[in-house]
Amino acid sequence: MIKVPRIIAVMLGILLNHTPLQGAETVHYGYYSQHAADRIQGQMTDGSRTPRYSIWKTPDGREVITTAVYDTPDMQEVKRTYRWDDVMYVGPVTTWVRNVQ
Repeated sequence: MIKVPRIIAVMLGILLNHTPLQGAETVHYGYYSQHAADRIQGQMTDGSRTPRYSIWKTPDGREVITTAVYDTPDMQEVKRTYRWDDVMYVGPVTTWVRNVQ
């Protein structure tokens, strides 16, 4: 079995409109990159479009925009592994709401 880094698994689930995190009260950590939002949208092989960003709920019920969700609030780790250098910490998130294309 191939072990996939958690961020890839989370983002792949979002891109495929299937998120095992939906409805879960587990806290994850949202991040946003304007560069990612500007460049990530593209054509997938099935003709659908990849989302520019995703909307997640925070523990207090607010909706926030994210381009990535990690299992860590450690910004140094995120900067080391995330493609976009303008990444900013959004805060804790619990529930995926929708993708925006």
